[in-house]
Amino acid sequence: MRLLVAVPIIGLTTSAVAYGEVDANAHRAEPSLVHGPTVDLGAKRQLTLLPGAELYPRYLADPRQPMMKAVAVHVLHGDTPQVGDFLYEFMVGGSYGLLRLHSEQEPEKGLQLSAHAGVLSQFDPTASLDGIGWDGYFGLSATLRAFDELAFKLAYQHDSSHIMDEYVEKTGRLRIDYTREEVVLGMMVDPSEHVRVYTEVGYAFHLGAEDAMPWRTESGVELRFRFLYAAVDLTFWEESGFRPTTTAQLGLLYERQGTGRRYGVFAQYERGRSKLGEFYKDQTETIGAGWWLDF
Repeated sequence: MRLLVAVPIIGLTTSAVAYGEVDANAHRAEPSLVHGPTVDLGAKRQLTLLPGAELYPRYLADPRQPMMKAVAVHVLHGDTPQVGDFLYEFMVGGSYGLLRLHSEQEPEKGLQLSAHAGVLSQFDPTASLDGIGWDGYFGLSATLRAFDELAFKLAYQHDSSHIMDEYVEKTGRLRIDYTREEVVLGMMVDPSEHVRVYTEVGYAFHLGAEDAMPWRTESGVELRFRFLYAAVDLTFWEESGFRPTTTAQLGLLYERQGTGRRYGVFAQYERGRSKLGEFYKDQTETIGAGWWLDF
């Protein structure tokens, strides 16, 4: 086998462009000019280590997928007791390509193995920034993109939810040990350079909370034009009677061409199940604004 090392083209990888201003097919596989070492497998097949982009990108409006994010939230309605009208939400994490098997001619199509990890937390600025809770995520995914317009995902993901000490001291609320070990099957369709739709189904084969239920489905649509994007994500939890949990975002999005890195600022509306697993029985309605980063 021959070992090939891809050399980044600096003049392209450092230029920031808007989503929708790159090649008509570029947004679909998020092409990357920055790859790790590539092993030639023969028969015009190659294995790239640490690919710089995802074949199955993160859903823009899904608030639970790992990313770098900070949001200021105004609570219009919330069932969670002793929580103020304003919250700060932070997410630290991301998705990282490990291996990509692809043809020599089409490196942005193929089969990829990726890992993801993140921590989502909430704080109450009306109570000296007391912490409310946090969820930790991690998992592995195998994604396949055989066509520009179509991609599939098979994933394992873990969610472990916790209550912070300040909230326990204030309310006496004890942890219900909400954990979720889930297998996920998803599909993403890119009918044009401006539109993306997706759907997935998840089944939890292990649950930590007594009343939690295994099934979850999620669907959404994303619209992009130049610097603007609009996205709606709908998640239906069996443990919430399959009532929709809705997140809608409107914002500005930039992509760093050739790296798969995306930057966004946005306003959003959310309604439905609390995104913190420990409070999954609570319903919330919020508006907010913030920024996010995929890297």
